Amino acid sequence: MKRFLLAALIILTALALCLSSCESGEKPGKDGADSSSVPESSGSDGPEKISGPTFPPELSYDYDLTEYISLPEHSQLKLNVNILTVSDADVDEVIADALARAGSSEDITGRGAREGDTVTYDAVGVRPDTGKEIDRGTGRSILIGSGSYLAGFADHLVGHTVGETVKFRYTYPEDHYSAELAGTEAEFTVVIKGIKVITPAALDDEFVRSLGIDGVSDVAGYREHVRSVMQNNADAENEQKIRDAVYAVLDEGSTVLKRPEKEWNYYAGVCSKDADNRAGINGVSREAYIDQTYGSQEAYQKHVEDYCAEKIKKDLITYSLAREYGVTVDPAEYERELRYGYEHFASAYGVNDLAQFEEIFSADLSSGLLLASALNAAAKNAIISD
Repeated sequence: MKRFLLAALIILTALALCLSSCESGEKPGKDGADSSSVPESSGSDGPEKISGPTFPPELSYDYDLTEYISLPEHSQLKLNVNILTVSDADVDEVIADALARAGSSEDITGRGAREGDTVTYDAVGVRPDTGKEIDRGTGRSILIGSGSYLAGFADHLVGHTVGETVKFRYTYPEDHYSAELAGTEAEFTVVIKGIKVITPAALDDEFVRSLGIDGVSDVAGYREHVRSVMQNNADAENEQKIRDAVYAVLDEGSTVLKRPEKEWNYYAGVCSKDADNRAGINGVSREAYIDQTYGSQEAYQKHVEDYCAEKIKKDLITYSLAREYGVTVDPAEYERELRYGYEHFASAYGVNDLAQFEEIFSADLSSGLLLASALNAAAKNAIISD
């Protein structure tokens, strides 16, 4: 597995393992959602009903799309995708992380950080040539000597004590997950907030049973469980990376021949309503809001044109592929994703009713699932090289 993605996968695995061991023994599905858990209606005897996938009538695209878009040849796409795999070393690292979390720790104040210490820090990274901030984080932690995250970064913290500010230059790995940062040099200012020596828990059957993972009672079973969760996460990541690669090829090679007026007007109306709403929130006129945000009415109109063009092109690609391959939105997948979104994100939007949540997000969710299914179909015959 590529090392720069291991840290993210460890986080996903830790979340999935937490869900599987903490939520009544139920294991999450491939996407991390626990399909057995559904929101309940106030005062009802069962789960709330959902309406199902919906698309705005203004976005029906119920006509011959070949008059509007020309797609590149895509019967056997050649894709270059970094496919993730799970190795024994990756499984060992996740288990070691779990043991460390369950172990004991000792705060260190009388010496500088050294190999084997876990350092907590705040950091700001800027480009040396421009001073532009490109990285910032608070409460980050790193195990000195592990090398699994930002190889070489922790070396700069060795010997420094709690409360010290350390300044150094660091070059991101060429295979860093962010293409913008890969190979980039940054000047970091790091404040060391804490140093700990962690004594991990022992890996034995008693530790495994203490996790309360349904059907897992010994070390061998735990190892297989961790591998399974990691592989599910890697598979989901690989599928998304392949879909992204397919879409990138289609987006670059497609030509919009003419714009569909009904759908264009729909998206222009979305922009107009958004401008009106934001102006009202800020207590200014629409014209004042546009001038303050975009600089001029002309710049705002350019924003609307770009937004509509992007949305229209994406829709034309989506519907063209969906009709070519005969795919639709799977109602069961729609319900699973909707309920997962409601359970985990509704409160952030101030929504406490599933029907209201569906009304707000159904169109976006339906469109996203339709595109994903269409891209999956287009990718079936693709030639993928790592």
